[in-house]
Amino acid sequence: MNISTIGPFSLVNKSLQDLAQHPDAEIFKSIVMNSSLRERETLVRLWLTEGIPYAFKSSAATYDEMRRWLAARLRVHSKDVTLVGSARIGFSMKPTVFGRAFGKTSDLDLTIVNQDLFNACQADAEKFSFDFSESQIIPRSETQKRNWEDSVRRLPSMIKMGFIDTYLYPGNENYSVVKGIKDTMWRLTERLKKTPDVPAPTKVTARVYRDWDALIERISFNLASAQKELSTAPSISTHGRSLEPAIHA
Repeated sequence: MNISTIGPFSLVNKSLQDLAQHPDAEIFKSIVMNSSLRERETLVRLWLTEGIPYAFKSSAATYDEMRRWLAARLRVHSKDVTLVGSARIGFSMKPTVFGRAFGKTSDLDLTIVNQDLFNACQADAEKFSFDFSESQIIPRSETQKRNWEDSVRRLPSMIKMGFIDTYLYPGNENYSVVKGIKDTMWRLTERLKKTPDVPAPTKVTARVYRDWDALIERISFNLASAQKELSTAPSISTHGRSLEPAIHA
């Protein structure tokens, strides 16, 4: 083998090399605005799904203990469980409120990446869709009826993209996997409120992905959408972090 033919690893965007784990919102925005697909995927892997989340930057061991507890209840590996969203990076990435700082009572967005759990959630969601269409489960109000209709409408596209938003479906005994996840999210919310030096979220939700490829593809798509929409949004500074009015990723 001729060693002279072996080249080094290349880095297209040097800004990624210098980016802090929990970056300033304006700096992060500037990188997103000039990023390629490959660079967005790097952002997703290293900044938006891995490492110690901003919300637990002073309590990393508690974060790991939380993941171990969740994994035991959901029968997955602890590394299948991660935080995304503002709790991960430190600010909201939704273009309508881009840069809004994560707060102690902000919602937590949990992600579980596990094919077996995804398949079980899909089965529950499809059973719910059938039961609802056959009037075997009746909504308690017009608002719930509209929400359920929306959940049924969105299900095929979610399955195609490889994720299930468990909070969209009722947690009763007929949908035992979703029920178990929703019960676990409630218990997690209460446990965090009783734990010192960690977030005390108003709500914790769970999205279950089929695999890591589906997760990376989806969040990369969200970044690409934000890239387009934020290009027209003016910047506003708020408490040291930027706030971008207009748009949703």
